[in-house]
Amino acid sequence: MNPYREPYLASLNPSSRSPHAHEPRLPHSGLGIASFGLSLFCGVAAFVTVAIAGVIDASTPGGMQEDSAAAIIVGLGMIAVFGLVVVGGGIGAVALFQSDRNRLFAILGVVVNALIVVGICGLMAIGLAMEPPAGY
Repeated sequence: MNPYREPYLASLNPSSRSPHAHEPRLPHSGLGIASFGLSLFCGVAAFVTVAIAGVIDASTPGGMQEDSAAAIIVGLGMIAVFGLVVVGGGIGAVALFQSDRNRLFAILGVVVNALIVVGICGLMAIGLAMEPPAGY
C-alpha cells in the first residue's frame, strides 16, 4: 500500500471530510461588531461612573449631596451610558436580521447590552430601596 497516493492524502484532509466543506464562511456583521464594541465600552463606562460616585460619596462628609455638581455630572453620565446601551442594543437587533452575515457578534452585543440594562436598573432599584439618611 502506497501512503503517498492521492486517495490516501485526500482522506487526511479534514476539509474534504466535512459535510459543510462546500459552504463558504459568512463574514461577521459590521453592525454586530459595532454593537458588541459599544456594549463593552458602555460596561466599562458604567463601572467607572459607579466607582466615581462611590468615591465621591465616601470622601464627602455626610455623603454626596443630591444637588451638587458632582452628583449631577454622575447622573448625566449614567443617563448617557443608558442611552448608548439602548442604541447598541438596537444596532445589535438590526444586525440579527442580516441573513448574509455571521450573527455571533450581534448576539453577543444584544446579550451584553441587555445585561448592562438589567445591571443599571438593579442599581437604581437598590438605591431606591435604601433608607434615606437621618435628618430627611
